[in-house]
Amino acid sequence: DTHNNQLAIEHLIPLLEAAGARVQSVRERSYARPEQILNNEDSAGYAEVGSWSTGDYDAYLDGTYRYAFLHPDGEATASWQFTVTEAGDYPIYVYFTSSENRTDSAEYRITHHGGGTIRRLDQSELRIQTWPDLYYPEDPPTYNQVTALEINARWHYLGTFPFSPDAPGLVTLTNAGDDTDKVVIADAIRV
Repeated sequence: DTHNNQLAIEHLIPLLEAAGARVQSVRERSYARPEQILNNEDSAGYAEVGSWSTGDYDAYLDGTYRYAFLHPDGEATASWQFTVTEAGDYPIYVYFTSSENRTDSAEYRITHHGGGTIRRLDQSELRIQTWPDLYYPEDPPTYNQVTALEINARWHYLGTFPFSPDAPGLVTLTNAGDDTDKVVIADAIRV
């Protein structure tokens, strides 16, 4: 099992992603240690500009998340700043609950040792389709019934980037987008 994961990290996953595949790994994607988690509720490392509101359904660790409606000029940003203890390539994950009122093109800007990268994630992509009885069952739920939102609250892989201890890393989410009825979600990141 150890060697299989090593082959996946070093060879298989990079080859599949270079071919355009979206890979969902059940193991960690790097050898980097230690892990850092920055939440929107943490005053150290989290900052925002513009108009954001608070939500709390299926947020990370049953806390809250922040959301902003899309704006063509991207006038609101949420940022998570961190420092690594040793130089290396670190995978970045973002936590949010997918739902139909989210954007399908959330713009994340990653500032790393090699410069800057822009990645887009679909925050509206549902793992299962929703229907009214998932939210409001007439009978009490059984042990295997869960709401669509509970299934769609998870970590999403953003990419692997080089970071060094002498320069802080930064992940910035913008509310840039044309569909002003949709929102972006800022909850937590994991390095």
